[in-house]
Amino acid sequence: MAKKKQKEKKRKLVFEVLIFIGLMLVATVVGVVMWQMSGEKESELVKWGLPNRGLPVMEINLNGVSLEEIEAGSKEMKYPGNELFLYDDGARVEYQNVELKGRGNTTWLQEKKPFQIKFDRNVDLLGLGKAKKWVLLAGVVDPTYLRNEVAFTLAEMIGSQYNHRGEFVELYIDNSYRGLYYMVQKIDIAKGSVDLRRNDGVLMEMDMLHRGADEKCYETYFDECLVLKDIIMIDDGSENVIEGFLRDFNKIEKAVEEGDYETMAEEADIESFAVYYLINEFTVNPDAYSTSFYVYRNNEGKISAGPVWDFDYALANRGWVWQIDERMFDPNEEMVKKREAFGDDDIEEDKNISRLVYYMMEMPEFRDEVEQVFQERMKGEKDELRRMIVSKVNEIYRAAKADGEKWERYNFEKEVLKMMRWIDKRYEHFERTYGSNEVIEGAI
Repeated sequence: MAKKKQKEKKRKLVFEVLIFIGLMLVATVVGVVMWQMSGEKESELVKWGLPNRGLPVMEINLNGVSLEEIEAGSKEMKYPGNELFLYDDGARVEYQNVELKGRGNTTWLQEKKPFQIKFDRNVDLLGLGKAKKWVLLAGVVDPTYLRNEVAFTLAEMIGSQYNHRGEFVELYIDNSYRGLYYMVQKIDIAKGSVDLRRNDGVLMEMDMLHRGADEKCYETYFDECLVLKDIIMIDDGSENVIEGFLRDFNKIEKAVEEGDYETMAEEADIESFAVYYLINEFTVNPDAYSTSFYVYRNNEGKISAGPVWDFDYALANRGWVWQIDERMFDPNEEMVKKREAFGDDDIEEDKNISRLVYYMMEMPEFRDEVEQVFQERMKGEKDELRRMIVSKVNEIYRAAKADGEKWERYNFEKEVLKMMRWIDKRYEHFERTYGSNEVIEGAI
């Protein structure tokens, strides 16, 4: 047994060394490969005065406003009538009448700003599906740029419904290089997002951190805040639809508080909540139970959790989550059970944290569902997740370095390796906790 453990340790060490060497060499290798293979693509970008670092390039030309004005103003201000060009695989696609606005809360206050773009029709960007609204995530708080991509890959692996996927692009606005961005569809009711096609489809967000800041807050049984994000209405009865949604959501919260699994299962899609828990718990996402917690219902069916969103602070991003206790990122701890790591020993007293999933995890039947989902869809997939990360590092390496030069961030390789080591430990913990036929006593 000791020999086996030693062998496993050696294998991990060798794998990490290989990754490190790969990261160090990848700039040279990618540069040579891109030089040899770019051809038309290279000449097309050069023709338009843009460098080729192996990624699609988005160029936005503003209409009657300067970038300085936009970045100094409110994120809610909308700027219509702009021109957008997207360069990919040697081709340039042009879009007119594009609306640009800011987005984010904490991230809008940073020097490198995130944006939302809105087209005058549904468009398919880089094969991600058709939508009118897209967001450009700046990754300013994520030194690896990869945390959202890792979480979305995990969600796809587990089978999260309406899971979003993005693509990395380099962004220029009025000839000003803005850096590396992650482009993804905005979460709303749309074919490529949350595809609720029938009448009375509802999409809500639990947002405890920004209660009442911009949008109307519907208070729940737990005195928590649900914000309406989108609704499908054929006739004029939206308030009745929202009231019905809140009534049944309150039934779920009351049932979990009382440990009534049968009633909870009548109103909630249990599998979707188990998937939501696994993704956010595995990544230790501090925002998971406070904001960006989406729930939806389609045509008076059960209420479902998802899609998952916003992982900038997840996966042990210690450098930015200064207000979070270090215990939060212990790879061998359960975040949902460590409420004190959010700064309050008693979840009942913390009005910024939802109690819903906390109480669900107190139910043996729900824990069994979580264990089953892990064993069927996530167990033994660590190496696949690692391979995806290495592949993405190769893909974005030169753009990440250029972004680092622009915004004075010089620790890309080191941060990627730190994140991968933490993922290894986290996966080992989840294999021990959920990977056997019996959940380890006291682990949950």
